Amino acid sequence: MKKIYALLAAAVVASSMTLSAKTYEVAAQGLVKKEAKSFMLNGELKTAKAVDVKKISRADDWTSLGEGFMLDGIFSGQEINVEIEQNGDMYRVPNAWANAFEDAAEYCQPFVIDATDAAHVQIPEQNTGIYMELNTGSSILEGELYILGIQYLFIEYQGNSPEEVYANTESIEFKDGVFYIPAKTIIMYLPDSDEPDSFFYANMEEMYVVCPGAEFTPQWSDSAIGSMYDTFFEAIAQGYVPEEREVAVQKNNWYPGVYRVLEPWYGLIGEEYGATLIVDASNPDCVLVPYQSSGIEFNGYGVCYLMSMRANYETDAEFLKDEPDLNITMDADGLITFNPGSSAASDGSVVDNISTVFANFPDSNNPNSLFFIDQTETGWIQIPAELFENGIVSVNDDNANAPVEIYNIQGIRVNNPVDGQIYIVKKGNQVTKIVK
Repeated sequence: MKKIYALLAAAVVASSMTLSAKTYEVAAQGLVKKEAKSFMLNGELKTAKAVDVKKISRADDWTSLGEGFMLDGIFSGQEINVEIEQNGDMYRVPNAWANAFEDAAEYCQPFVIDATDAAHVQIPEQNTGIYMELNTGSSILEGELYILGIQYLFIEYQGNSPEEVYANTESIEFKDGVFYIPAKTIIMYLPDSDEPDSFFYANMEEMYVVCPGAEFTPQWSDSAIGSMYDTFFEAIAQGYVPEEREVAVQKNNWYPGVYRVLEPWYGLIGEEYGATLIVDASNPDCVLVPYQSSGIEFNGYGVCYLMSMRANYETDAEFLKDEPDLNITMDADGLITFNPGSSAASDGSVVDNISTVFANFPDSNNPNSLFFIDQTETGWIQIPAELFENGIVSVNDDNANAPVEIYNIQGIRVNNPVDGQIYIVKKGNQVTKIVK
């Protein structure tokens, strides 16, 4: 078999529903050491009980549903048109990973999904057919990459009850022909590597698979103009002077209260990598900045990733108890503020004027370390009123009388859509994607 190589920075996943407690210390030059959430599988790896992947993968067992589309959140990060097949409650995408690497279509295996329980869809253990080099931060692992759902791991390998697992983990759902796959619900491992029992998150972002004919609401809304005053990069980037500027903002249609700023630092620092800044304000009294790439590369360190300290805790309550001065909030007008914070050092002293957003450089010599930045001013993001959940109320009445507009994926308006093609349907302020 031809080898297909890719180098990934792997995020280690815990194979227990109780993650390790947060530990970090403040050291010289603002370095914050964070404990890696790593673990080994409890006991020996056992054969999966729920489904025989090889048996259900026989070509004559499957019926093609036609062409749908999926967002590949494991390899390419791209939305691609794919054939979707069905075998009872089982679904598969024959060439799900074909766009990820050169010649991958010749070697990749189908992506199999078990929708027996539509509210708790399972990803059975399966070989992707892709030979990987996986950078864990401490070693390079090689071998064929296998994936499985984290719920599947807990239930089938660890013997936890489904009720307990569903109560403590996020579920993949199948609704109206669409598989909604939240971030960090699929994990990966290399059974033929030097660490065959080490598991890593496979999809760091949300994924979806849309069957033919299904209506689909895009994850992100149309953008609206807000504003931003960023103080985070002032200390870390030479020559960067913060300034108030207009920015395009979107809201998440799947998760109320989640927003993202498009190209937040465009033209201000170095090269732009099309990055976004995602902010979870679903609890306005404890706003979360999830771990994400800034898109800004620093010489000798690589691309800078960002997160708030809240991202290192399982609950708001635990975070606010330990680090109240590192909290980020949003007011009733949609203004998210990033005030200078303070935190206790390992020697008991208090470090003042530190940022509430931290930096990480996964490709550097310290891939598991967080850096705080000196911050003396308050930064902020103003969410546009038309996107703010508590701002302008509904315009559904207007939508009811709005004309329907159909566009192809290139953005060209279409009057006579053709069967088997993907189209964007706009009705008032509502936008959906369909396969005719």
